[in-house]
Amino acid sequence: MRERLPHKQMPLHCAVTMWNPRDGSVLQMITDHISCREFCCTCAQACVIGDEYYATIEIGGTGRASAQIQADYLLLHCRVEVARSGFDARRDRSEVVFCIKEYSVTPVAPNWRASERPACLEFRRDAARI
Repeated sequence: MRERLPHKQMPLHCAVTMWNPRDGSVLQMITDHISCREFCCTCAQACVIGDEYYATIEIGGTGRASAQIQADYLLLHCRVEVARSGFDARRDRSEVVFCIKEYSVTPVAPNWRASERPACLEFRRDAARI
């Protein structure tokens, strides 16, 4: 088994919508921390280690754009697996760490039409190669 290198976590609070393909349930939560391989959230219900979800994370609101990416926010679409889960009695919520298995990033600007979105700005990666 390949040993995972530690990756710096960035405290970033973003809206997350999770879909469980096994039972069709949907969870909505806010990220606490994000790294290049995983993100941490707190949620009202516990998650089972090993369960897979499809997640959409909305990253944005900085109001800054670069010459390469002129977007109001980014959508990170990813397939994730519950890596760790535990109950935090102080917050009366579960802390869950999701390992990112694969992802794609889409820049979004509210005034773009689908035909105007630059195709070169869509990225798709297998997170295991990061």
